[in-house]
Amino acid sequence: MRKLALLVLAGVLTLTGPAALALDLNRPGEPPREEYYLTQGHLVEAEEAMLPQMTGYAVDKIRYLYDTYLAGTDCRLYFAMVPAKEAFLREGSLTHEVMGRYFQSELPFLTHLDLTPVMGLEDFYRTDLHWKQEAIREAAAYLAIAMESWAETDYTVNTWEGDFGGTYSAKLTVPLRADTIRYLTNETIDGCTVTGYDLMGRPQTQPMYNLEKAAGGNPYDLFLSGPQGIQIIENPKGPAGKELVLFRDSFGSSLAPLLVEGYSKITLVDLRYVFSHTLEQYVDFRDQDVLFLYSSLLLNNSLALK
Repeated sequence: MRKLALLVLAGVLTLTGPAALALDLNRPGEPPREEYYLTQGHLVEAEEAMLPQMTGYAVDKIRYLYDTYLAGTDCRLYFAMVPAKEAFLREGSLTHEVMGRYFQSELPFLTHLDLTPVMGLEDFYRTDLHWKQEAIREAAAYLAIAMESWAETDYTVNTWEGDFGGTYSAKLTVPLRADTIRYLTNETIDGCTVTGYDLMGRPQTQPMYNLEKAAGGNPYDLFLSGPQGIQIIENPKGPAGKELVLFRDSFGSSLAPLLVEGYSKITLVDLRYVFSHTLEQYVDFRDQDVLFLYSSLLLNNSLALK
């Protein structure tokens, strides 16, 4: 953990240099890359070059949120981009690095946190794009230290009994054994309450880990019951008044339980399922930590953000 603290103190803003608008995926002399391929035991999606219209749309959406809700408040604002698998492959593209520089240049009012020094290819499911919850404890601690909300935490590792084929399994017909989904619990997580909101804005109590949803066709929905516009996690043992607003995609579902130790309340916002202009119905932005956590794959295909 000392390593993490030093990274925060000395390397939070590690993405520097001029922004670039596009990067060719294939290096000179290489054959064209397949959209999906198998390497080092992982099914991998080949990243596209950075698409200016997509990253620009994401920047505009975050600027709208800043101008409408965050400017002039005491909120502490952070941005972290979840790398795709290719960011950790020797033969991978430089898309993640180029995008990181672009967002840092275009969003200077956010503190930019680089997850790549505390992650690796082994942190991802072999057959899927998502990270494994049991493998991202260091990444979660890095974010918590940066936001001054870290508390030393022990977990019990639980295993879901079903198999996880992953979203990439259907893309390639290769003999690759299914992944195993594991999820972390402790006394604090077990004591939290989770409230989601349906399409009519009605609150519904939900489990932190939904085993029934996992068995319903998409096992990754085990984490916080899958994609939803607004969810609120309340931790009665957390520091009073300390709150986090997490703007997220599906990666945030498995990350959020690892951050609850440092907060009394975490509000998760998925702009794929709730409109930006309606957020005042759910969140009163005052002095919270606010973290924009998005995968590079979504930021480079961002039109789903409302």
